[in-house]
Amino acid sequence: MSRTGPLVLWTTRWQKLMRDANDALANGDLKNARQGYEDGAALARGQLDLALAGTSALVDRHAASAYFVATSNLAEYFSQMGQVVKAESVFEGAFAYAERWLRSRRGQPAVIEDLLRMLKFPMADYLALGAADEDTRRLRLQRLASLLDVISSGRFAPAALC
Repeated sequence: MSRTGPLVLWTTRWQKLMRDANDALANGDLKNARQGYEDGAALARGQLDLALAGTSALVDRHAASAYFVATSNLAEYFSQMGQVVKAESVFEGAFAYAERWLRSRRGQPAVIEDLLRMLKFPMADYLALGAADEDTRRLRLQRLASLLDVISSGRFAPAALC
């Protein structure tokens, strides 16, 4: 079976999870919305783990994009529920995973461009999260500055250390 077969299967499953979660949230079904976002993030992260293990770049980009969309949706869900600490934790996990993904690809220019494109909205949402005080905003900016420094510096740890 070609790689596009499994790609279509998991992408279709992921899209259904996101669509169902969005519908559940719109209908006030918070339990199923949260579960859908969590399942979508887990499915995408599993595919991203496989991609990091050496599958094609196509699967790699799709998995990473799906993972960051799903984690952003989950963080937004927590934020809407007033659970800013959980939302912050979801973003932090996504950013740590972004660094791991980048390191595994040794900072290839196409990967850096993809990553920046995928993280544009999660980074903005992270900064806008909740009614943060000045110290929290400063810590968030430092976290993003650290991520951007890793991306721009070209100083990547060996993948085995990630």
